[in-house]
Amino acid sequence: MTTKWNALTYDEKKDALAIAYDYYHRNGFFQSPNQIFEVCALIREFRFRSVLDYGCGGGDKAHWENIKLLVPTLKTYYPYDPYSSDKDIRRHPRAGQRFDLVTCTDVLEHVLPEDIDEFLQDLLICSNKMLYVTICLSPAGKMVVDANGKTAYDQSLHTIVESKEWWLDRFRAAERAIREKQNRSIAIKIVWT
Repeated sequence: MTTKWNALTYDEKKDALAIAYDYYHRNGFFQSPNQIFEVCALIREFRFRSVLDYGCGGGDKAHWENIKLLVPTLKTYYPYDPYSSDKDIRRHPRAGQRFDLVTCTDVLEHVLPEDIDEFLQDLLICSNKMLYVTICLSPAGKMVVDANGKTAYDQSLHTIVESKEWWLDRFRAAERAIREKQNRSIAIKIVWT
């Protein structure tokens, strides 16, 4: 019998997600760069020189090599994922560091609802010119699992399953907060899946 997700504390949920993502990353479940061609098209069109891949999963070096082959003018690719087992990839960009393009593909629906507003603001703070996100609006096929891959909770990996309007409200609030803090706006491209 699985434990009820809603019975967990916030810290227990964070710990459970860390264990689940470690399992899925170690076993190669999140290695496909689904959005690579769209991201490369944006890099070429807007002549971006630096990219922060926020929530990059394993931060696969082959992903960077593929991008460099497709867009040789790109100078910086920075993989960041707070759940990565690689300490270099868990390293958040330093304060004030910005990237022309921040990508966050198939990540936001995995964030705990309590953290989403701060998470969105962080994405915008790290972005110099554009934020590109993909958001799934339905439950994940994968569940929160233990270190052995056994379903441990009655919870889809998508901890946020909300409507487009809910997400747009969250983005508007994050944009307002950034304009108040930094007096700047960032272009945002959202792809719904």
